[in-house]
Amino acid sequence: MLRDAAPDDVPFLWEMLATCVTAEPRWTADQARSTPSVAVYLEGWGRPGDVGFVAIDGDDPAGVPIGAAWYRTFTVEQPAYGFVDETIPELAVSCVAEARGRGVGRALVEALLARARELGTERLSLSVDPTNRGARWLYDDLGFVSIGPNVPEESSTMVARTRPLPVHPQPTVRAVAPGQLSADLMARSTWGDVIASRGVVHRTDELFAYVAEVDDEPLGLVTWRRDGNDVELVGLESWADGRGVGTVLLAAVRRAAADLGCTRVWLITNNDNTAAIRFYQRRGWDLLAIHRFGADRSRAAKPSIPWFGDDDIPARHEVELELLLGPGAR
Repeated sequence: MLRDAAPDDVPFLWEMLATCVTAEPRWTADQARSTPSVAVYLEGWGRPGDVGFVAIDGDDPAGVPIGAAWYRTFTVEQPAYGFVDETIPELAVSCVAEARGRGVGRALVEALLARARELGTERLSLSVDPTNRGARWLYDDLGFVSIGPNVPEESSTMVARTRPLPVHPQPTVRAVAPGQLSADLMARSTWGDVIASRGVVHRTDELFAYVAEVDDEPLGLVTWRRDGNDVELVGLESWADGRGVGTVLLAAVRRAAADLGCTRVWLITNNDNTAAIRFYQRRGWDLLAIHRFGADRSRAAKPSIPWFGDDDIPARHEVELELLLGPGAR
């Protein structure tokens, strides 16, 4: 369970702050207190704008704490590692070793995002070690987007919009090997049997795929293929709005690409698909290129591609977006 951080929790918060600095060799709370650039996260805790939660092992509020997350606002004169501006508080989060991998960190950050939203705060920031792949993936999944490296360069700043706690269970993701897409999934797909990008036709059932599900009900599909040292996300579709389907499918492809040792994930969408372009950019994807009249070339390969899309915009060009992988990726 989670509860609001209280004054009596401050010693535990210092312990958690120490683990945020480095895992090995582990810092002590005294080291955190004596290092000004780290101590700013907790010195004088309880000032206006300080907000925090403590995770408890069990349902007793007086039980053993196993994790904590908090945020506070910093100034230009005294910034922290993930400082963006004086309107965006920065958060810190950590769990005891025994609690990692149990979803505690995710629950704590989600609670902070929701509380900040209730209090009228639009965004939160954080600082993360770019080599900490597990943390980066968690923050990516929660909507944090990298806005650039910090000084020192060993840390990277990420920012997310605040939002209420999810009201629906998060979809699970199931991998589907090429040739194994069921007739039911193929029938649901809005892409159909083939997908065209850059004038090349891909057969949907010959691609790797992930299906997003809740209680065995399919809610979305993503197809992808390896492209040398890259992975191309060929098609992504969600059949349930506002359920986080697209986000979990993107995360699955990103993890697959990283596990293959690839350095980049890329995709093509058409210029009329403004909702998709916004969706990807808000999740850290960068615009790479505009392929003029690319949609016309792909339409020659797949004539069913519509001529008009969102807001009656003519679909003539292809937009290429990419997500770079690796410690130094932005």
